Amino acid sequence: MKPMTVPRQKKLTWKTFSEYIRTRDADWKGDCTCITCGVVKPIKEMQAGHFIQGRHNSILFDERNVHAQCYSCNVMKYGNSLKYYRFMEGKYGDEVIRELEAKDAESKSFTVDELKEIRAHFKKKLEELNGN
Repeated sequence: MKPMTVPRQKKLTWKTFSEYIRTRDADWKGDCTCITCGVVKPIKEMQAGHFIQGRHNSILFDERNVHAQCYSCNVMKYGNSLKYYRFMEGKYGDEVIRELEAKDAESKSFTVDELKEIRAHFKKKLEELNGN
């Protein structure tokens, strides 16, 4: 078996984090509403879209920076940033937006162990959402 590398562990951690975000943002039927355009789709058809783009390590796994988005808004419209900003402003306010902007300017490198801890944290939160 190959030793775990940071990129491989990061991919596994993102998969768990993304599932948590989409589950967190879903209704009791398992449908998510895109926070930027309002389309409703099943969890598996939605994505975990970042408010501050670029997937920088310092904010990559910050729950406040990531919400359920449809493919069209997240990819084709590059996050649909104006509507995302309006959502963030209403949900969190300017203070959190400024905090995320400052955090984004920080440099962060992960170790495999840090990523494993982050994954375990969101796996537990996902289990709690699913009633396990």
